[in-house]
Amino acid sequence: MDKIQTSNETTNYVYHLYGNEGIFLAEASYSIGTLLKRINPGNSRVIVFTDQPARVRSLPVICESIAGQINEMKGPFGFGFRVKLCSILKCAESYPGNIIYLDCDTIVKGSIHEMAARLGNGRAFMYRQERLAGRFPQFEGFQMQLPNGVKYKYGAESCMFNAGVIGIHHDDAKILKTALALCDALLLEGRQNHVCEQFAVSEALRISGLKILEADKVVAHYYRGSAKRYMHHQLRRFATRTGNELWNLDRPIPYSYSRVQLFKLMGKVFK
Repeated sequence: MDKIQTSNETTNYVYHLYGNEGIFLAEASYSIGTLLKRINPGNSRVIVFTDQPARVRSLPVICESIAGQINEMKGPFGFGFRVKLCSILKCAESYPGNIIYLDCDTIVKGSIHEMAARLGNGRAFMYRQERLAGRFPQFEGFQMQLPNGVKYKYGAESCMFNAGVIGIHHDDAKILKTALALCDALLLEGRQNHVCEQFAVSEALRISGLKILEADKVVAHYYRGSAKRYMHHQLRRFATRTGNELWNLDRPIPYSYSRVQLFKLMGKVFK
């Protein structure tokens, strides 16, 4: 496996993890393990923003404590996905280099170093464009003045990508402040929806003139219910069978749409 990045620029691979649920730690640990197989530590950092640094002490990562900051990062409306944007912005403020954010429920399956090398020159990455049958009626009529004074209005040109992956050049990271402002304005108007943050990131990148590329050929994101159940079952099996920490893996857990569907249909232990 080629592990040499094609760019000399440093890439910061960012996760955020808070709360006490063990399954989220298990997801993050396994995702980090798949990432470590694909990067060169000479020009990469793996950074976890967490409110409980002791929980990730054994992982080969840089730990950034956000203990005591979670409520502030969630904002006045207690919107949990806002913590993601705040963590990425904190990374941009503290570390030179480009940023690839990964949700905990991701699996790095391809040449993420090549993806990192494509950041900049008007390009950013998100996981995959959402191909929805309808529009978002709760966003209709939404408009606001952005921090730079430009007027924004939701319209037919608006788009949304899944934010399980966000890749952005360091020089463009400030665009996420626009995303945060969009997200907060949607919440302020009572247009709360679990997709507010990813819609805001997608629109902030679009109106800033960046071309959003899809990362789904490089990263798998198992955010749907049946895929979650399959992976949670497999993570428990992995830990029991090997006795290793989930990041310390020799071979990745087999993951595909067909395996998830078979597991769902069987409704029992998948072997």
